[in-house]
Amino acid sequence: MKKPISIVLVDDHPVITDGIKQIIDLDNELKVVAIFNSLKEAKDYIFKNNINIAVIDINFKDELSGLTLAKQIDENKSGTKTIIFSMFDEKFYAKKCIESGASGYVMKSQSTSTLIEAIKQVHAGEHYFSKDFKDYVFSIAAGKKNHNYDFNLTPKEFEIFRLIGKGKKNQEIADMVNISIKTVESYRSKIREKTGVSNLAELKDLAYHFVKEDS
Repeated sequence: MKKPISIVLVDDHPVITDGIKQIIDLDNELKVVAIFNSLKEAKDYIFKNNINIAVIDINFKDELSGLTLAKQIDENKSGTKTIIFSMFDEKFYAKKCIESGASGYVMKSQSTSTLIEAIKQVHAGEHYFSKDFKDYVFSIAAGKKNHNYDFNLTPKEFEIFRLIGKGKKNQEIADMVNISIKTVESYRSKIREKTGVSNLAELKDLAYHFVKEDS
């Protein structure tokens, strides 16, 4: 019998990983061998074992980004392929995902069957990115788009987005950019709409991790 594809899930949301593991393990071609909510523990395990695929979330509290782990795995040349698994629109991390050496990107809003398809495709030596993702990366490479302005944020929106990521409050942003608090709130609303986040907490989280990755 053919040995199943070994998979490590790296995500600090146990409800998500437990559910995904149950579905993945129904497929005889796949086997989740370990789950980690710590990037360091995941790295140590992956480097010591012959793992085929690591499915990694981007955001971790009080830790480096999952993209950092993906890059470390790629540089280790162990043969482990990585798939980024995130709640955020893939275009936001397009360039950073490619730079990390990741072989695929799946959004958490997509079905588990999509993740399974990605795992099998990446294990077969291919990449798994949507057409929109590929078009976006091509536009960056061709110089048609500046990756700092994902989601078509205007320069002012992007400036405010970065300040949000640095933990600045509305009054601080208003003072720094020389606009009213009401205008700051209007910009926040526009940025939320363009980035596709559901609420202010998600916006702050997205902005924080973008600033951390871009520093």
